[in-house]
Amino acid sequence: MTGELRLVGGSSMPGLLTHGDVDLLLRVEPDAFQAVTDQLRRLHPPRREDLWTDQMSLFLVDTAVPVELAAVPVGSAQDAHFVGAWDRLAASAELRERYNALKVPADEDYEVRKAAFFADVAASP
Repeated sequence: MTGELRLVGGSSMPGLLTHGDVDLLLRVEPDAFQAVTDQLRRLHPPRREDLWTDQMSLFLVDTAVPVELAAVPVGSAQDAHFVGAWDRLAASAELRERYNALKVPADEDYEVRKAAFFADVAASP
């Protein structure tokens, strides 16, 4: 099986704040997604299965330095969400500033604020 592995998240661009983790995105052909998810499940512990969909699975690759892997089918809504959002951040200093602002403080609302931010960024043209 083939796929494309991309570095995403705060560690993917200079100047972005990070909580010290590394986020990876594995883009695979749609017809291989389930087989890839099954193989990854044998290799790495699943992460946040409550967020899994038929277009995204999440895994914890390493715990020493938290490395998280999201697998998505190429061309899916989740693929567009990840790739589009991170490409827009790379192209926009204003979006990177907004991203950094939402990282502080990292309170109990952080995940909700982060999800809303990325939904907005991904939906933008």
